Amino acid sequence: MYRSPALGRLGPRRRTVGRYFRGLRGSHVKRLSSYGETVNLGRTAHTCRRVGKLTAAKTKKLPASAFGLPQERAYPMPDPSHASNAKARAKQQLNAKKLSKVKYNMIVRKADRVIARCK
Repeated sequence: MYRSPALGRLGPRRRTVGRYFRGLRGSHVKRLSSYGETVNLGRTAHTCRRVGKLTAAKTKKLPASAFGLPQERAYPMPDPSHASNAKARAKQQLNAKKLSKVKYNMIVRKADRVIARCK
């Protein structure tokens, strides 16, 4: 527990929340990694930093352009690690005949763009 100097009571220590998603509704310039580079991301939520666990709340905050299938809001890709995972899951669904080749190609193209953006 953390004692807040302003409030003088115990409470959970708060980290910077929204580090990866801050600015989606307003400013579209993100700060990347420890290098301090800034990149104009437009209305996307792709960063080169790892997002970590993508909770339901974080997924809801992502714009449709951050998904492999934006119409279904499926296969979220906010960073390269999620993009490579989405490619693997899409391949599994294709092999199980639960995903069409057209949708699989959409997911792979989107994932490749996300991965290439951070190289």
